[in-house]
Amino acid sequence: NVLFSEMYYTALMYFLFSLIPPRGTELLHLAVLHPKKLCVYSVSGTLGNVEHGNQYQIKLMYEHNLQRTACNMTHGPFGGVKGIL
Repeated sequence: NVLFSEMYYTALMYFLFSLIPPRGTELLHLAVLHPKKLCVYSVSGTLGNVEHGNQYQIKLMYEHNLQRTACNMTHGPFGGVKGIL
């Protein structure tokens, strides 16, 4: 669903960019797991000089094609939760 994808992307970018200090550096990397590949992006920000605010860019740094369909990138008790299983 294209609308869901756009909403998910917007929410993810809002959350991610709220954590990034806009310094023009590329010290933050974001791994995105797609159904058939893993992509790593660098995220950089620059201070805004106008009322639009700060500007952020993502740049593809690495892409790895997977032989099988991906499921998730977590393992074990996510968030440190214990005794729920």
